Amino acid sequence: MRRTIAVFLTLLTLSACALATAACGGQGSPPDVTGSHAGGDHLQRPGAEDSSPEDESDAASGAGQAGEGGEAGKEQAGAGGEAGKEWTTAGGETGSEGVRSTSSFSEVLIDNEQLYFAITDAREDSVYGYTWKVKAENRTDRNLMFTLQKVSVNGVMCDPFWADVVSAGKTANQEIVWMRDNLDAREISQVTRVDLTLSVYNDDDYTEGMIVNDPFTIFPLGEEKETLAVRTPKDTDRVLVDNDTCSIVLTGFEPAGTWGFTMNLYLTNKSGRDLMFTAQNVSVNGIMCDPFWAEIVSAEKCAAAAVTWDRNSLSENGIGEVEEIGFPLLVCPEGEFGEALVRETLTISP
Repeated sequence: MRRTIAVFLTLLTLSACALATAACGGQGSPPDVTGSHAGGDHLQRPGAEDSSPEDESDAASGAGQAGEGGEAGKEQAGAGGEAGKEWTTAGGETGSEGVRSTSSFSEVLIDNEQLYFAITDAREDSVYGYTWKVKAENRTDRNLMFTLQKVSVNGVMCDPFWADVVSAGKTANQEIVWMRDNLDAREISQVTRVDLTLSVYNDDDYTEGMIVNDPFTIFPLGEEKETLAVRTPKDTDRVLVDNDTCSIVLTGFEPAGTWGFTMNLYLTNKSGRDLMFTAQNVSVNGIMCDPFWAEIVSAEKCAAAAVTWDRNSLSENGIGEVEEIGFPLLVCPEGEFGEALVRETLTISP
């Protein structure tokens, strides 16, 4: 558990630092990911072929190994009450404690000389959230970090913030969880499509470069059952930007948010390129006070974004009530800071 928490915090910190650095035009932004998808009923990947009987056998074996640790996951889900044990999944019949068989869904994403990565099970819980059980096998003599980037669910960016280090020559059975609150906030009732980039690199030598950095599109219920999430507009929405490239809707404020004063935005990328949304040289009540915010939204995807001013920063600047925000907005293709698609200073009054 301590190791999992440490990896999570490391990933979250690195992601925040990378976005902040990218927003300032510095180095260290994630590598570009391109490519089209083609594949089977559940998974689409560039150059994918039908799985062989050996692949199916490996996937079944992985599902069995992942299942050995499944009881711990159910205990965690049940901690919130008996409702935490009620699972619904992609296909299969209902078994004991409301758990359905998941043998109808498993996907091998990578299987080569260096590593193996597969989804062995998919479960959905009305309280705990949506969970993948995955098997990661390191076939090298180096310690490898496995992580997911640019994750979207049903067309809306929704990162589970998952990463795991697998030691040289070892195998790990892990769970990737999208919390129910995050799915509900994006109006996602059932997961039908997940887009992601699987990244794997040497955990002991970051200069080595990516071993894997491949995009995938996964349809847990089959491609024919894909449904995209659609946000329900509200009377209180404020449209800040709406053009052929993107739209930005201000959906509300949280003056006493968890970390401080929060402004909530809904971003839509209408283009065929991954876009970065950010703001630089932000002021609050006429005082420079930057939230250090940046958000990458994949091509033709949406994102629920939170722009937060740390309460300590506001206090240090003598700011009690936020009355006016000077928000110099910048939207550009990821990694191409010289190509401003939107550059506009907005004046926002909560």
